[in-house]
Amino acid sequence: MFRSLQSRPAYRWIIVAAASVMLAVVMGQLVNGLSAFFAPLEAEFGWSRGDIALVNTAGLIGIALGGVVMGFAADRFNMRTVIVIGAIMTGLGFVAASRADALWQLYAILFLTGALGGGATFAPLFALVGSWFHARAGLAIGTASAGQAIGQGGVPFANTLMIETFGWRGAFLGYGLFALAALVPLALLMRMPAPRPRIVPAAVSAAAGTALPLPTAIVLMSAAVLLCCSLMSVPLMHLMPLIQGCGIPAPEAGSVVFVMMVAAIAGRVAFGRLADMIGAIPAYLAASAWQTALVFLFTRIGDLTLL
Repeated sequence: MFRSLQSRPAYRWIIVAAASVMLAVVMGQLVNGLSAFFAPLEAEFGWSRGDIALVNTAGLIGIALGGVVMGFAADRFNMRTVIVIGAIMTGLGFVAASRADALWQLYAILFLTGALGGGATFAPLFALVGSWFHARAGLAIGTASAGQAIGQGGVPFANTLMIETFGWRGAFLGYGLFALAALVPLALLMRMPAPRPRIVPAAVSAAAGTALPLPTAIVLMSAAVLLCCSLMSVPLMHLMPLIQGCGIPAPEAGSVVFVMMVAAIAGRVAFGRLADMIGAIPAYLAASAWQTALVFLFTRIGDLTLL
């Protein structure tokens, strides 16, 4: 019965929902969730804010390098196997982080968690979602990425509550065990769609001849992601410890990030739908212009209400 369900077109929305949850759990912690640990680590070990921030950097570098390797593996081997490996390594990585006693240990653990966990889930999940949709792929990918936005807002807030109750070690341990319990079953749902002939419209076929060479497209897309995340991820990562440094309690600081990412959920779905309507590049340009204009508002922030 389950195999019959997997062969139906409606199963693609199960893929989207499962991918959305997985991205929330994995990327919510690796991209933004570690911000909740800055102040506790600083207080316990006396490490500088910059040195602690490099823990997050190590994880993101791991995702970047691991994404290339694990993406190649997903293309050459079984997609589901790669994603299952990513799910397991994500959970084990956070469990291992709970036992760290030195900064270099956190650097190494988060790098490996990013490479083998985030790298094996982030790119393969988006590629898998796109492969299930020959139409409305923008909406599907936007919906899946909305899960990441939920995680980037919800995970730091949840971390602050766990840290207050169990300490930073207990928070890492609890999150690692939760990740294993949640991610592995979802990863087992993943599979490629059945192959089917694809009819390419004449207009698309004609436009293909004017497309950029693949290496050029990769360089331009990488630059776009780098510049986009410089405006988005860097302020988000340091926003919560900044608010705490102003004397505002951790749960309230976490709630600010949560509110921002609630808006991001709607934005990702909306811009995904816009991409289906006007094309991916025009939608990207519109989103970039919006983000660039609004980032200057950070220079006008003076109290919690404005945040």
